[in-house]
Amino acid sequence: MSESQPNIESTMQETRVFPPPAKFVSRARVNSKEEYARMYRQSIDQPEEFWSGIAQQLHWIRMWDKVLEWNAPHAKWFAGGRLNACYNCVDRPLPTRGEQTAIIWAGDEPGEYRYISYRDVKHNVARIANVLLAHGVRKGDRVPSTCR
Repeated sequence: MSESQPNIESTMQETRVFPPPAKFVSRARVNSKEEYARMYRQSIDQPEEFWSGIAQQLHWIRMWDKVLEWNAPHAKWFAGGRLNACYNCVDRPLPTRGEQTAIIWAGDEPGEYRYISYRDVKHNVARIANVLLAHGVRKGDRVPSTCR
């Protein structure tokens, strides 16, 4: 932008607040702005304690030895720990959430949505795994992404 043209300023300000429905709040992971502020403050003031509490909600194959190893500029979280992300995301929710929506896919066209249940996610992950196995991919192999 040249010096002869002034900067554009926005004069629009939104101050309205739209509280969520009570049913939504009762099922939410964080139930209020106050709870969010408390969690945020703890994550800043006591990050190791905060993230340790969050991480304990996952299934770990091996618990970590140390929450954080900080050797500036490198950080290593949950050093020595081992988990299976696929198990935590796909298998673990099945008994209690199998038919619940795990993913809402929105297409390019207005109103184009697809609701994918946890059971559907599990089914599709298994299909993809079988395709990879059929092409010779084995445990420990790295498969490059071709998505662009």
